[in-house]
Amino acid sequence: MTAVDPRLLGHYNRELTYLRRRAAEFSQDHRQVAGLLGLDAPTDPDPHVERLMEGVAFLNARVRLKLDEQFPLFTQYLLDALYPHYLAPTPAMGIVAIRPKAGDETPADGVRHAKGSALFASLAGDATQPVQFTTGADVQLWPLTVATADYLPTRAAVAAAAGDAQAEAGLRIRIEATSAVPLSAIPVETLPLFLDGGGDTPNLLYQQMLSECVGVRVVAPERGRKASWSEQAGPVEPMGYGAEEALLPADARAFGGYRLLAEYFAMPEKFRFARLTGLRAGFARAERALDIVLLFRRSVPALAGAVAADTLVPFAAPVINLFERRFDRVLVDGRQVESIVLPDRTAPLDYEVYRLDQVTGFASEDVTGTPALPLYARRVERGEKPLFYALRRRLRRLSDAEARKRREGDYIGTENWISLSSPGDPGLARSIMEIGVRGLVTNRALATRLRPGAATLELSMQDSKGVGGIAFLRGPTKPMPPMGLSDGAWRIVSHIAPANDGFVRPDGSPATLADHLSLYLRDESPVLRREIQGLTGLTSRLVTRRAGDVSRLAFQRGQRLTLGVAMQSYEASTAFLFTSVVARFLGDYATVNSFAECEVKADNGLSWDWGTWAGRRPTI
Repeated sequence: MTAVDPRLLGHYNRELTYLRRRAAEFSQDHRQVAGLLGLDAPTDPDPHVERLMEGVAFLNARVRLKLDEQFPLFTQYLLDALYPHYLAPTPAMGIVAIRPKAGDETPADGVRHAKGSALFASLAGDATQPVQFTTGADVQLWPLTVATADYLPTRAAVAAAAGDAQAEAGLRIRIEATSAVPLSAIPVETLPLFLDGGGDTPNLLYQQMLSECVGVRVVAPERGRKASWSEQAGPVEPMGYGAEEALLPADARAFGGYRLLAEYFAMPEKFRFARLTGLRAGFARAERALDIVLLFRRSVPALAGAVAADTLVPFAAPVINLFERRFDRVLVDGRQVESIVLPDRTAPLDYEVYRLDQVTGFASEDVTGTPALPLYARRVERGEKPLFYALRRRLRRLSDAEARKRREGDYIGTENWISLSSPGDPGLARSIMEIGVRGLVTNRALATRLRPGAATLELSMQDSKGVGGIAFLRGPTKPMPPMGLSDGAWRIVSHIAPANDGFVRPDGSPATLADHLSLYLRDESPVLRREIQGLTGLTSRLVTRRAGDVSRLAFQRGQRLTLGVAMQSYEASTAFLFTSVVARFLGDYATVNSFAECEVKADNGLSWDWGTWAGRRPTI
């Protein structure tokens, strides 16, 4: 039995009070008629009249409830056309490390697991549906390992490791072969690393690698004396920002920068990856081991003795509990306006709809079906007599038993209802008996049962070639409901203005930007809230820069943004990672034929320059 909407009781009591009050007023003005109706004794009303008023109050309460539901429905359709990501739940996310098979089982040319590879997590002896994750980046397995890693806090230590006496500090990463194949036979050009660990260490190291690295050398592994050979490597690159490394699926209707914010506030560690580049020449000269030495312009005493081999994890990738599935057919009841959408009717609570990608209506004995378009589809897509569908989401209503057992913070999830219409041919929608659906789904709250590190947790990949083991480094995070349901929809509608007017205010206040970022505080995390509150200013000025290469002379106008932060608001040295995401979000706002530069100035004197982003947003 489904629990009654708690708003119904409030509406009922208000309606009944109103009817009784008006009945009393009527009896005072029209006593003779009131006596015939049984309304002349308010303290002892006629029981039949009392039951009648209670019935009317109940019906009015249901009407009020329906009217209340129409306001979120309007904003849902509006957001579905403009910002569909606000109506989708945020799936569980995590970071996994994939261990290559030991010995000679991993070939010299490596084993590639492409982005989108399926990974399954379950508890031993648990009969429930395994939780399916997909990887958010390519993972290339090589027969090598990070044997040791240590921070070099002085010039002398850097000179001894890499023969460079100019850098103030450095990071030495020892790479060793794990098979009989020498490193020179392994064609490694790039090596992505996840920065793991607790406290300040991973964030401080990430900041040094991405903003304070002045060079990277690949050297022979001898210790205590000048290296016998040395090769220059490429720069260290950030990861997770490009569309090819997205966890959440893209949608052409929404600005891509919103994806960065959604992913960061769901799992900040997703962006704590760094890619070492230009390693091929160094590997070509190595046998069983080599050292990769990163040179830094300043020394951070807190990192001395804090970096170890497990701080830098190769073969790691972010994962998300989101995958494609063909749903069970939706049965259409002609007596109902809409029908519930269930990916699997035999296990309705094991799946939650994220997005519908393909909808097809089937009439009786119809094999091919009629494609249905979203209600907001462009006219060019519609054809002459198209079939449309509209999707309505709402938070799932708990049964009485579920409501009694539910703990505060338990994830409920949503349920989805679909309706069809065909304005050009009304008979088409009425003839549909079943609806076929294909789309993206999650495993609802099943991921919250997984406990990383537990002996009963079993992880496997659909394609296990070259895989020796899998382990969670972070997460899985708790799934979160859509931002655009209930009262949250009006907050989002009120934030449409910054998308048109911009975030920079004349007084240099970051209030507009901070208010926009606060939309993504889904779990009310105090740490993330303090990060937003740590923004102290946002200013902009027009600049002119030379564009193109030396073969032609051209100039371009753009904006230079300056973002101020108060360092005391950031725990575990997260200021650099947080501002990197915000800076990229602001930079992506630049339009075509323009560009954006962003620098961050902290109140402790530190500053970071995030470079230049060419504008990609259309102006027409």
